[in-house]
Amino acid sequence: MTQVAEKTSNLTVAITEISNVVISSTHDTFKKMMDVQIQRKSIEVVDRNKSLFEVTSVISLTGELHGTICLSMPQDTVFALAHRVTGMEFTEVDEMVASCVSEFANVIAGSSKVALSSMNLDIGLPSIIRGDGCKIDFPSLAQPLCISYECELGPFILVFGFAK
Repeated sequence: MTQVAEKTSNLTVAITEISNVVISSTHDTFKKMMDVQIQRKSIEVVDRNKSLFEVTSVISLTGELHGTICLSMPQDTVFALAHRVTGMEFTEVDEMVASCVSEFANVIAGSSKVALSSMNLDIGLPSIIRGDGCKIDFPSLAQPLCISYECELGPFILVFGFAK
């Protein structure tokens, strides 16, 4: 195997491992934090600037690979999630609501980082982006995955992409 082919193969294995861990961490986070089962509706490779829902928490991971994990939800799902966490009703995306979404994304990314400790990844702080149809530019060599989910709280997507 040539050096280029070997590097490509290693990168593919690493990205597959990250993908599996992020998917597993997402399922575990919803189950453990809220006793909510999520169902994957679709998984697809998307272009580097995928349109997102109204509320998106973005977390970067850097290290041997670098990339971004985005947890994106329509407002109704965000309100249901915040209600489940706090017991309060919400009609606007305020600091408390944004904090709930950020914390979920942070737990997903943190769980993923622990499971991928051999890759020496550092996790960034979550940021919230608001606005229907906003887009995130992933690393130029990344091939982001978009996983659509459904649960009793409503639909949401997880979009992530990594590159060397």
